[in-house]
Amino acid sequence: VTISSLIEPFRRAVWDHARKLGRDAILEIRGGEITLDRSLVEGLRGPLTHLVRNAVDHGIEPAHERGTKPVPAELVLSAEGRGDQVVITVADDGRGIDLPKVRAIAIARGLTDAITPLSEEAAYELLFLHGFSTRQGATNLSGRGVGLDAVRRRLVSIGGRVTVSPNPGAGTRFAIYIPSTVFRERVLIADVGGALCALPAREVETIIPIASTMIESVGTASLLRYRGEGLPFLPLPLFRGDAESTRAAIVTHGGQRWAISLPDVVGDVELLRVPVDAAVASLGPFAASGTLDDGRLVLVVSLDALLQRPRQITDLMHSPAGERSRRRVLVVDDSPIVRDLLTELLASVGLEVRSAGDGAAALQTLAEHPVDLIVCDVEMPVMDGFELLRRLRDRGERVPVVMVTTRGSVSDRALAASLGADALIVKSEFENAHLLETLRRFVEIRT
Repeated sequence: VTISSLIEPFRRAVWDHARKLGRDAILEIRGGEITLDRSLVEGLRGPLTHLVRNAVDHGIEPAHERGTKPVPAELVLSAEGRGDQVVITVADDGRGIDLPKVRAIAIARGLTDAITPLSEEAAYELLFLHGFSTRQGATNLSGRGVGLDAVRRRLVSIGGRVTVSPNPGAGTRFAIYIPSTVFRERVLIADVGGALCALPAREVETIIPIASTMIESVGTASLLRYRGEGLPFLPLPLFRGDAESTRAAIVTHGGQRWAISLPDVVGDVELLRVPVDAAVASLGPFAASGTLDDGRLVLVVSLDALLQRPRQITDLMHSPAGERSRRRVLVVDDSPIVRDLLTELLASVGLEVRSAGDGAAALQTLAEHPVDLIVCDVEMPVMDGFELLRRLRDRGERVPVVMVTTRGSVSDRALAASLGADALIVKSEFENAHLLETLRRFVEIRT
């Protein structure tokens, strides 16, 4: 559907909301002819509603405070295609964001100190931290306390991202980036130890029951005997071999037939799939992700990557356990899938891995299970990575901490270093080899 069906109703809403606040504002709409999947448009409705209301409530001023700026105030909601993505912007000509106030709040919360410079870019990023606000309370118009962190999380769930910057001239500009490679696809879903993996249904020829007598080993590989033919037999990603598969999917890909183990088949559904980010793609053969109606995340397997994937990780996972002197690592990330993938990778190189979903849970885990290294995401609900790091250092703990973040500016690195981080890895530059090389500085890992 065209995006105009989503953004046109905002024209009247802006006028109404501004009047309720005693302000004058109009909305200009550009690029309504851009076409997106209907479900994707619905996924954008909540974040856009919040950003537009936020612009009216926090951005534009009452007429008597606008000085020489025109009245009514102008909001611009635009959409345009840029290569393989669609960019939707919400821009106002209001007062802009009070950067000194942002810095003061950051100092009060221990996110920086009075000496460390805080760049404009880093200050804007702070607005997306859970619970961060420069306003006391909320109006009915700006989301009843729902913050920009919720906007970012919702957009990430549909494959998007959001940034904020000054609007040239005056005011504030929010930009939403959505990949245009988002589309619907029927997939076959399997439950792999609590994580959901999916195969494109169009590639699945049939599903068959299997027995151990049908499987034979050839070196480090396995073959499944099916109708007199020996098919290469592979596990789904995340499958740790702690339970036997009773079924297999026979797939045809690249002119060859393969057998893929299915620990527990959930069913087939039509999924709105979005490309995965670099961090997830580097950890496993995944092409996309999607969300079921009940909110569970599904990772869609890239058959190109799976069928070419080296066997070393799987072989190591099934090898005898190492010595008790294995180094212990805590992985802290709010994404269950990322936690599983990092756990698989780090276990494959001989590390003993525990995990936690946020900073608060990490502190509880550390109280019971001391570790030799922490790998920690920055952007998390409840307690983010910077706050976790600050608390650890405040109580004198010197365990090495490697931060993983989407933010990689000089000021962000300075902030991480000032809080006591030992290394920082940017997700857009994330690769297995780079991560392992970084960890090797702090713990011994198996090569």
